[in-house]
Amino acid sequence: MTQAPSYFRLFFTASAIWLAMVILAIVNGLIRDRVLVELIGQHPALVVSGLSLSLLILIATYCAFPFIGSRSRRIYLLIGLQWVSMTLLFDILFGHFFAGKSWSEILQLFNPASGDLLLLVLITTLFAPYLVARFKGTL
Repeated sequence: MTQAPSYFRLFFTASAIWLAMVILAIVNGLIRDRVLVELIGQHPALVVSGLSLSLLILIATYCAFPFIGSRSRRIYLLIGLQWVSMTLLFDILFGHFFAGKSWSEILQLFNPASGDLLLLVLITTLFAPYLVARFKGTL
């Protein structure tokens, strides 16, 4: 019973880290739309943006790792799963209900042939806590 508050604290800590990642993702998207598209075109800008966001997620996880602490492999993967779930909910719900995107436009986010690397970003997000833990030698 004493473990429950620790898990709740970890959930909220992971949520706060995810919010920081959302800010990074928004800035990354603004740079893509306002700078990269003009310089290199839409398709290449999507690719560069997807790669840079994946790197930013790894860097943010590395920087925030002291707040996560030393955990088990399972906990690191659960944190990654939490982040992926929150990302999908945000992208789908915000995209459709607030940004007015159609469902077909939202589905295009998952099509790497369109240049969008959301699948890579999601895979990176899922495994980022585990990979950083391995890199830092806590596993």
